Amino acid sequence: MKIKKNSLQPIINLLLEQGEMKPWEIADKLDKSNVLIHKYLKTLIEQWVVQKNSNWPHSTYGLMSMSDDKKGSSMSTNDVDIKQHIDTYFFWYENDKILDQEFYKFTAYWDILIGKKWFIHWCKQRKLDVVTKAKDFIAIYTHIKKHQNECWVLDATENFSKNLVGCVMNKVYFADQYKRMDFWRWKLAEVTFFAKQSQQKTLLFEAIDAIMPKLECLIHTQKFDAIAITPHSIKRANQLLLFLQKKLSFLSLPFVELLKYYPHNIAIPQKSLKTRDQRIENARRTILLQQEKLSYKKVLLIDDFVWSWATLNETAKKLLASWVEQVTWFAFVWNTNLQYDVIHEI
Repeated sequence: MKIKKNSLQPIINLLLEQGEMKPWEIADKLDKSNVLIHKYLKTLIEQWVVQKNSNWPHSTYGLMSMSDDKKGSSMSTNDVDIKQHIDTYFFWYENDKILDQEFYKFTAYWDILIGKKWFIHWCKQRKLDVVTKAKDFIAIYTHIKKHQNECWVLDATENFSKNLVGCVMNKVYFADQYKRMDFWRWKLAEVTFFAKQSQQKTLLFEAIDAIMPKLECLIHTQKFDAIAITPHSIKRANQLLLFLQKKLSFLSLPFVELLKYYPHNIAIPQKSLKTRDQRIENARRTILLQQEKLSYKKVLLIDDFVWSWATLNETAKKLLASWVEQVTWFAFVWNTNLQYDVIHEI
């Protein structure tokens, strides 16, 4: 049920004037049914505006305090920060939904902060204005949505071609970028990053499930003949891309076998190499194809985190040299710039 702000405002005004009230008292004052008032109160609790005190049948409802030292207690009529609290904590339904779906952070203690109430907590910890940061968050989300194609991915082909001399990719797509202004990693980037760091299977599968609809859409609409998974540069107990390969097996597409060669049995992660030339040389020397000649016309090359384009472009060159006609690249997360200065105009 979608409830408009102007339906809830009379309850906020009444609690501001009267202090704590019982639901039937609110219903009587506003000449509304008890059932409807309970629905409105439930929404206001979810919005982090109203708090329920005591227990049935003597439950009362009051406005929540904004300050940390009053957390958990309802407001009195003398509370000077009531108006600021209401303005700060109440957002439109559509924006609430976006915050609930998209705000996702891990703390230093591995707690997971999800949704609007933790967005507010995150802002307050950093002494940030909640309303301003919520507007920024929504503006970035809207900006990203405008750039997504019909498969909910970002097309970076033009950006890629401009910034990489000798680009051989046909198309370049990614699902999310590593940093979105001062919010740092967004949901998919956060989940994928900590999935790889922790090696926790639950998180690994959460990251995979998030990008599966996007991948299925790309594969279906662009009719790839085969899939190539970028080989990992360091060994882990649980490899994200290997789990993804198993998940994609239901599509019955062949996988191009790419091998990673470790000279002297020393694994050197790409991220440890500081320059693009070093990464290009590393990819050129260590990524190999199992077959010399391939019969596929269009191959989808998949990676998880991409910091530079060296590995992908060098791998694509080897695929094209083996008679593949087109190589399209897809990554979970890429480190690029989508020109967020546009949000200041929204």
